[in-house]
Amino acid sequence: MPEPELSLVFVRPLNRLGIRYIVSGGVASILYGEPRLTNDVDFVVFLKEAEIARPSKGRFNLIHADSSFKADFYMAGRDDLNAWAFRNSRKLEYRIKP
Repeated sequence: MPEPELSLVFVRPLNRLGIRYIVSGGVASILYGEPRLTNDVDFVVFLKEAEIARPSKGRFNLIHADSSFKADFYMAGRDDLNAWAFRNSRKLEYRIKP
């Protein structure tokens, strides 16, 4: 399981830019109390058409150079499932212990 702080290298810029997102996959499972192994963090992001500078609006990933920690980003669709997920998401505050 990755250090929790590693997810913050992706969460902080999303928050700073005001991009709506939800965490999914293994990290979400861990947050809900189901321990499991994962080597990345998955996000479903709600981006405006102007923010997507690529012809395919599928998924993409980013790798943090210093840690090699990976984030997979999936574009939120405009369907009932994604609408439900964003409506029922909850904000969690993560505090780093000294």
